[in-house]
Amino acid sequence: MSEKSRKLADTMGKEESGDASRFIQLFMAHERQLRFFVHQLLPDRNDVDEVMQNASVVL
Repeated sequence: MSEKSRKLADTMGKEESGDASRFIQLFMAHERQLRFFVHQLLPDRNDVDEVMQNASVVL
């Protein structure tokens, strides 16, 4: 791998890591609103908990 390719890969890895970190921050900041939205679709609290847990695992 050339030096230029290595630097590009390092930069991309850092950006992706930053994007993932920012996504987690946003998800956590808006979890209550997301839970409320899911609750409108699924009135059973256990179902809401399961959907939110599955979404957290997948994301």
